[in-house]
Amino acid sequence: MNSNKQLTVAVVLVFVMTLLGIDFARSPLQKKKSRWTGIEFPQGQPVNLNFKIVGDFPRESPRPPQGDEPDIGTEKGDGVTPTASARITRVGASTKIEFSVRSFPKNAMYYLYVVDSSGSVINRWRFKTTASGNATLPQGLTTDAGTFMLALSAAYKLTDIETDTRVLMISLAPSGFPIAPKYY
Repeated sequence: MNSNKQLTVAVVLVFVMTLLGIDFARSPLQKKKSRWTGIEFPQGQPVNLNFKIVGDFPRESPRPPQGDEPDIGTEKGDGVTPTASARITRVGASTKIEFSVRSFPKNAMYYLYVVDSSGSVINRWRFKTTASGNATLPQGLTTDAGTFMLALSAAYKLTDIETDTRVLMISLAPSGFPIAPKYY
């Protein structure tokens, strides 16, 4: 094949790959806008997770919420920044999750989600904050997943961790733990 034909084939190939949306220049880990922060949790070694605020918290309101989901606004509970933490321990095929929140809007309903490396929600737990804005989920939360991230929302159902605007907080990968590849 002469060099003109080779060049033509290469140009056509690049054009077709671009049309198909194949992003061959970047891996999923290099996409800066991704919310994916999942890690593979080591066997028998407890891992502490902190959370990052990525959305607006429900407004504290004197009236009760309508339905399962409260009104959403920019208030973050009495002017104090809400915090969340989790302690994850993987033993065998089961992973234990200990989870608590502090300084959240009072008496509000939330959902803790386990999101796997395909972006699918595989577990969801509902909890309510106290009159002080704190909550600790009951002991015994477990998942079969070993590679995942946690997400927090006031919404009963999340559609996509990357684009759903109802995600309030996501777990951060702790220092020394690389973010696991996300499979689309």
